[in-house]
Amino acid sequence: MKNRWLKSLILLCFLAVVSCKKDNDSPQWDVDILAPLVNSTLDISNLIADSLLQSDSAGIMHVVFDKNLYETNLDSLVEIPDTVLTTLFSIPATVAIAPGNTIYSNTTQFTFATSGPQIRFAILRNGILNMRAVNYSTADLDFTLQIPGATLGSIPFSQTGLIEAAPSQGDSLVKLFSYNLSGYHLNLQGTSGSDYNKLSYGLVVKTTANSDTLYAAANQPIFKIEETFSDIFPEYVRGKLGQDTISASSSVSLDMFNKIKSGVLNLNDATLTCTVENGIGVDAQLQINYLTSLNTRTGNSVSLSAPALVGNNININRSTETGNSSNPVNETFYTVTLDKTNSNLVPFIENLPDELSYAIHLTTNPLGPDISGGNDFIYADYLVNTKMRFEMPLSFSANVLTFEDTVDFVSNAEETLGNFRSGTLTLIADNGFPFESVITLYLLDENMAVTGSLTGNRIIAAATVGSSGRVIQRRKSYVDIAVDESQMQHLKKTKKILLHAAFTTTQYPRLLSIYDDYNIHFKLVADFKYMIH
Repeated sequence: MKNRWLKSLILLCFLAVVSCKKDNDSPQWDVDILAPLVNSTLDISNLIADSLLQSDSAGIMHVVFDKNLYETNLDSLVEIPDTVLTTLFSIPATVAIAPGNTIYSNTTQFTFATSGPQIRFAILRNGILNMRAVNYSTADLDFTLQIPGATLGSIPFSQTGLIEAAPSQGDSLVKLFSYNLSGYHLNLQGTSGSDYNKLSYGLVVKTTANSDTLYAAANQPIFKIEETFSDIFPEYVRGKLGQDTISASSSVSLDMFNKIKSGVLNLNDATLTCTVENGIGVDAQLQINYLTSLNTRTGNSVSLSAPALVGNNININRSTETGNSSNPVNETFYTVTLDKTNSNLVPFIENLPDELSYAIHLTTNPLGPDISGGNDFIYADYLVNTKMRFEMPLSFSANVLTFEDTVDFVSNAEETLGNFRSGTLTLIADNGFPFESVITLYLLDENMAVTGSLTGNRIIAAATVGSSGRVIQRRKSYVDIAVDESQMQHLKKTKKILLHAAFTTTQYPRLLSIYDDYNIHFKLVADFKYMIH
């Protein structure tokens, strides 16, 4: 775990000697206490997450980092808007209708007003049909609503219900119904069987058999039914999806350098593999207008120069269907690999970005709006996705490359350190890394404000490197960290510690590799003055 050595160092440094406290009514005096506090080993996984590290056959460590740059969403390709159907029924003459008689029966079709795509078949992941029924008469009404083009398990949608009578003549009664359309298959070819975006439905209304006689004045409304198809989200659509262009510009965060605050990093090499996955059943053309490395800590930015990826059209063939519901799509792929020979990828990464900004244009069916004869398709979980894999061998030079991290301090510091006055921490570092380092501990109060710092009196020396660039001998350094009475008072109020470590590779700017057997061993010894009562 990152910084586990530091947490152990801080906690043990002050807890290990607590047992020396004594309650005594005799006069006060100072006692020197010398004690070994901690033994800990730090390797490269404490600076870079284990999940990002791999070693090659030679034992050289690599950072491998995957990131999704851009993924289409279904709404940008196909959107089925909310659709409202209204039926207001009246009779042009004054009538009296006995119970049990049909007063309205009609089958018709309506159109989903999609913005471009012409859909002939869809499967719904989500969808609601809300119905608001108003009865203006003093007789109960029964209704039957049928949508033969909507099926669930091959059974057409059909619902019946009762709309109670209005309380009195000239009044009305409102009743609400809601039906879940999730999982329904929609045949949107209408009554002709050859249209697009059209769904047929039928509505029958009759007076309830055991109700009162319905009396209706001429041209006065008897009932009103509003049906609203809402929140329609398809799992799958097929039809003519048309030619469309989607433009997007945004940024994504990177956390592979999130512990690095400043300094210079010179890489030997790096690779970026960009893969565009097309899971939709249309041809596509993608253009990445720009891709920029942003270091928000320094304000520096580096635009990627890579003709194979940036600024040119990337053509991606349409995917095909497998016929297997558990794995329904054969996706198509376009892959390009960048390195220092065909791009400025190395300075792009040496900028130590914590964000990537980009702008893209995606065109569907660039060869024409309907070259498939109405057989374009989209599955909601198989869209167009742009993935990036960065890989960097840890062969580099670094100059004052500064890491920072915040860790918890002992929770009851004021009580634990109550009688400590001053002293010295001696850090014994047995270094197997080819870089020297300077470590500073910043003391933070409950408001995360810096109240003081603890700094060693010398640099931790780098290990000795042979002519091959590999460490041939570890080096031991002794670093004294003085803690005076003022600093001890700040320590007693400390809630967290900010670790600030600056690394410089030996023989800078020579490029050196980090091997999987490199580590640094720490031992901490405390020599504190303790006030005895």
